[in-house]
Amino acid sequence: MSPLPKLSLWLQSENPYVVLFALKLVEIYMQYEVHDVVIQKLSAEDESIRYHAIKALGTISGNDTAAILISYFNQETTTNKVEILRQLSSAGNSGDYSFLLSLLHNENNTVKLEAIRTLMKLNGSSYEVTTEESSENDMLMSMSLQVKKELLWR
Repeated sequence: MSPLPKLSLWLQSENPYVVLFALKLVEIYMQYEVHDVVIQKLSAEDESIRYHAIKALGTISGNDTAAILISYFNQETTTNKVEILRQLSSAGNSGDYSFLLSLLHNENNTVKLEAIRTLMKLNGSSYEVTTEESSENDMLMSMSLQVKKELLWR
């Protein structure tokens, strides 16, 4: 797909609907040339714009995308945190393991479950919850088994 010439302008529009439309175009048509402009949308006030910026960045990820998404993780809503983790399953790498492992201690079970999914996807289903992790929270073992079953059925 060739670059869309007005896309950068649309991403900087004052109209949130135009920005959302532009972010969806970035994602669908993999518009790599607006990567830096999409990163700016991670600071938008509108949660939906940030959500679609996360999705778009996952699609047009570069070498620094995972680190950028991780840097915004703690200030995000649960929905956007989960989307960051989903995007890390394709944009992330082994250098992100310590971050993902730290999320196994998160108080939110939805975040824990998605962190396990991401770890397993990055490891080709070979991630195992260790004895130390499971003794801290028995639910981690159950979540790990659930994700293994999910991945087997795909």
